[in-house]
Amino acid sequence: LEIAERILSASKQRAEAGASGDIEQSLAQTEVAELHAAIEDAERERETYISEIRDALDIGASDAIALTTPLEDPHEAPAPQELARKAVAARPEFDIVRKRIVLLDATDERLSKEVFPKIGAYVGVDAAPLSPIFGVVGLSVEIPVVQRNQGPRAVVRASRDTETMRLELLGRRVVREVMTSRAAYESRRAQLREITEKAMPAAERTMQLVEAGWRSGRFDLFRVTSAARDVARVRRLRLDAFEAAWMDRIALDRAVGGLTP
Repeated sequence: LEIAERILSASKQRAEAGASGDIEQSLAQTEVAELHAAIEDAERERETYISEIRDALDIGASDAIALTTPLEDPHEAPAPQELARKAVAARPEFDIVRKRIVLLDATDERLSKEVFPKIGAYVGVDAAPLSPIFGVVGLSVEIPVVQRNQGPRAVVRASRDTETMRLELLGRRVVREVMTSRAAYESRRAQLREITEKAMPAAERTMQLVEAGWRSGRFDLFRVTSAARDVARVRRLRLDAFEAAWMDRIALDRAVGGLTP
């Protein structure tokens, strides 16, 4: 918008000096109007995002929201091994499986203590009147004596093996997910860096040269308008890449199970 307004102001000055006609000024005015319309569209889209934030926070429609997070380029992701270790430690799926294994281990330990039957002894004396006195000594053994809890223990051990295998498969799947998310994030960062460091300076430099040539009478307004649109297009590409990079960063944080350093 700043470039378009500068071109419009220069067009008016050129028209007053007799260096151009009304067509040039009308074209510049059209570009300014189109950009104002684009800004209104961007404001509408921004309000849509703000409304989604209100829904997520469950606050009133009239409550003001101040965005405090600085709009800076996302930083480089930590090393893959560090992200994988954090994901294995932080993802809740691992805790669920680990707790199942702990429960199965406790169950197997309890059943193992019941493998041997309980053995008891008793002693008694029969001293009825006018009868001889008898002494009784006995041994009690719980039935069954052998092959106790073999079925339940086999079920528990099979379940534990299954959970252990599930834990290993989950670990490999999560690591693949983290690596894929990190690769996508770093690719977006590379794209953003390429646009910021190369495409934008080149487009802005071209705009400066073309505008200087137009002011000196070497180029017409169509050339200037085309260069200005290239600058706007590259800036829009940077904004799209900037948004995509942060969305991929959020996806990486989710894959890891928390905010990455």
